[in-house]
Amino acid sequence: MKENQQPTIKKKIIGNFLIIIITAMILLGGITSVLNYINTKKTLKQAMTEIAYLAAENIREQIIIGKNLVSAIGCTTKLADQNISIEEKKEIISEKLQENGYIYGDILTIDGISLFDGSDQSNTEYFRQAKKGEAVITEPIITTNGTKSEIIFSAPLWKDGEHGTEIIGVVYIVPPENYLDQMVLKVQVNESGSAYILDKNGYTIAHKDHEKVLKRENTIQDAKTQRSLKSLAAIETDMINGKSGFKVYSYDGTKKILVYMPIEGTNGWSIGVNSSFFSFMLSTIICIIVTVILIVSTTLGAIVRMVRVTNTVTNPIRDCAKRLQLLAQGDLYSEVPKIDTEDEVGVLTKATEMIVTHMDKIIQDISYLLSEISQGNFNVHSNASEYYIGDFKTIHIALHELGVQLSEILRQVMNVADQVAIGASQLAEGATVLAEGATDQASSVEQLQATINSVTDEVVSNSKNAEDTGKSAREMEVQADFSMQKMQYLMEAMQRINDTSKQIEGIITNIQQIASQTNLLSLNASIEAARAGEAGKGFSVVAGQISALAKQSAAAVDNTKKLIEESQREVEAGNQAAESTSDALKQLVDGLQQIVLSIGEVGAASARQSEIMQQLNGGIDQISDAVQTTSSTAQQSSATSEELAAQASAMNELASRFQLYQ
Repeated sequence: MKENQQPTIKKKIIGNFLIIIITAMILLGGITSVLNYINTKKTLKQAMTEIAYLAAENIREQIIIGKNLVSAIGCTTKLADQNISIEEKKEIISEKLQENGYIYGDILTIDGISLFDGSDQSNTEYFRQAKKGEAVITEPIITTNGTKSEIIFSAPLWKDGEHGTEIIGVVYIVPPENYLDQMVLKVQVNESGSAYILDKNGYTIAHKDHEKVLKRENTIQDAKTQRSLKSLAAIETDMINGKSGFKVYSYDGTKKILVYMPIEGTNGWSIGVNSSFFSFMLSTIICIIVTVILIVSTTLGAIVRMVRVTNTVTNPIRDCAKRLQLLAQGDLYSEVPKIDTEDEVGVLTKATEMIVTHMDKIIQDISYLLSEISQGNFNVHSNASEYYIGDFKTIHIALHELGVQLSEILRQVMNVADQVAIGASQLAEGATVLAEGATDQASSVEQLQATINSVTDEVVSNSKNAEDTGKSAREMEVQADFSMQKMQYLMEAMQRINDTSKQIEGIITNIQQIASQTNLLSLNASIEAARAGEAGKGFSVVAGQISALAKQSAAAVDNTKKLIEESQREVEAGNQAAESTSDALKQLVDGLQQIVLSIGEVGAASARQSEIMQQLNGGIDQISDAVQTTSSTAQQSSATSEELAAQASAMNELASRFQLYQ
């Protein structure tokens, strides 16, 4: 797997810190922005409400001023005096208007007829309302040519100029053109803000865009056909119902703020102050953007700082991990990273260096010890025992015990080899003695066979010359005595053969015991060689050869024993035959005195003797073969024993090549 795909500590630390930092910054920025937005909106509401309130108060004061002015004119004594000329009255009104910035004024009779131009204005709203005894202000009136609008202040004209007396007419004055528009234009909100006035029916009677006044704009009615005006129409519905409030709405795709409240002292008028939401929230948006920039820059700075700090921690850890990986792969010579700090990273680096150094020393020492042991030097000692600390001490103890145990095993092998050599020498000597005895047996058997052949010839001759027996009885008696002596010699020779066979049997038993002991020793040597591992492979081969020779010796001894037992049986048969022959000869000697009288019996006895001698001759042949086989086996056993002694000597020589632990 590639390194950049591994879940490294650095990635984990940076990832977790990024999550913490980004989460904290997002929370901080979000909370700050939300609080800033809420506070700005609250401040905006207060400011806009204050602006709307001041604007409404200003308009109310201007209306009061206008009403007071027209009421004061209505209480002017000269204007109520019938003796004052119209021109003089005009001058009085003109002076009043100039003093207050109004452009026109007039006096209406109680019937609504103008004193100045004679026009009938009895049907006008301002006349009818003023005639009721109160000063009033009219709704904006669109001029005849439709290019401008005007309002009129009207009040009763009191008799003798005394308020509350008889109304003798109506006085009205006209402020400058677009009087209400000028008042809403004075409302300062911001570049995108403005104020406007609605009458009780929802018509716009004052706006910075005078065309809306001239066109008699009514959003409430327009919203019936334009869905985009519904939110504004709902607000203006509250306005004409005399409510006040702070609302956010959309108009022509722009989000706006509207603060509204009724204008006291009017006929249901309401003022609204609006502004672009973003123009007021620009500072907040800028603040949010600045906050975001600060958060991003702080986050980036924290990330850079965190990466640097993380690098100072994770890079040494990564280098130590790589070095330990190389150590796990068997690299003892690559350089260990160097970090000169006193913190945990420095401790880790020093620990890594100690691990690599100690492992290097230990492995080199183990290599040296095993190399010496592989070359047969078990009397070798560690050159770096001080590095075997902690659990590594068991390795040092195991290596020491390995040398000691192998030395002890080889000592035992050498002792066994010596014993095998001694046993092999004894086996060789016994085999030599057995071979010599077998040779003597063969010689005796040959002599016995020659004697038996001679007896057989004599018996045959005796049978043929049975007729001459009587004549030569004395000669036959002599020959019978001689035969008795020979037969006695034969009996003694057979006894010696029997005794020799028993001695050979005892030797064979000893050889079997030696072979069994040799096989046992070779088995022990094989076990010890297996324990020794590679160092005991050569000795295991020698032990195997010794075991094979011991098995061959045991097999040869078994064969020899069988042959000797067969030979003993044949010798017993020969003894029996010899005893039978001795009895026959005795009978012959006893019967010599009666030869003359019983020559026929002599012939029959001679026939029986001839048959018995033939059987004896066959038995002697078998004994001769058995003895020859025994001799050959004994010679082979002697050669095997000599080879076993040579192998034991070679094994001892191999074992002597090892330098044992002292």
